[in-house]
Amino acid sequence: MKYVYDDAEFYDLVTNYKTDDIDFIIEIAQEYGGPILELAAGTGRIAIPLIERGFDYTGLDLSASFVKRANKKIAQIKGKGEVLIGDMCDFKLKKLFKLILLPFNSIFHLMSENVIESCLACVYNHLQTDGIFLIDMFVPNKKYLMRDPNKFYPVGGDYEDSEGKAFILKERTKYDPVTEINQIKAYAYYENEDEPQVYNYEHYMIPPARIQRILHEIGFTIDNIFGDYGKNIFSKESPLQIYLCSK
Repeated sequence: MKYVYDDAEFYDLVTNYKTDDIDFIIEIAQEYGGPILELAAGTGRIAIPLIERGFDYTGLDLSASFVKRANKKIAQIKGKGEVLIGDMCDFKLKKLFKLILLPFNSIFHLMSENVIESCLACVYNHLQTDGIFLIDMFVPNKKYLMRDPNKFYPVGGDYEDSEGKAFILKERTKYDPVTEINQIKAYAYYENEDEPQVYNYEHYMIPPARIQRILHEIGFTIDNIFGDYGKNIFSKESPLQIYLCSK
């Protein structure tokens, strides 16, 4: 079993489908301007379109393999930006930012309220007085959390690795209502291979009301909560919770 965030190439393969947030983030960036800081920047999925449009970009990620892959992509487009190795819960950069991003469910990788508070405090200290902080995550509804832990659930469609080998992806989840941690195992089934490659990760499934409370306690003002990338206002039926926050 592998930890999914140790394998940058595999992560790229299984997240390439995620494009529906790009136009939304670009629109926010064009409205507020840079410099931009992205936390949990990954392998550059969001960095590249922002840098290509001329934004002054800095990314931060804990995974050395992700940072290496992201910077290789950035070097290829010769843009103004870089991704640094760092902990999004404990960082001190010699710069303030007009826009700080925490996209694609990354806040769920912070395994307690105390850790979330540390992250948001770092964000607050690095945000310009007229800046904006964007958090994007799905809504952890009961149907998702109460999945049968013995059942496999399909993820996406058909995938293909860098060598052209096709595989399908399934996952199993096990949610603990006491710790509020969802354990996730992803199974990559390759053609002509008997056993799948197994990847492990966890999400801390903090509900919207508690996220909002912590943001207020840190000192943020929540200017908008959207329920999707079309900027529809957040409601109990919304699939996403997207926060735009200011000081």
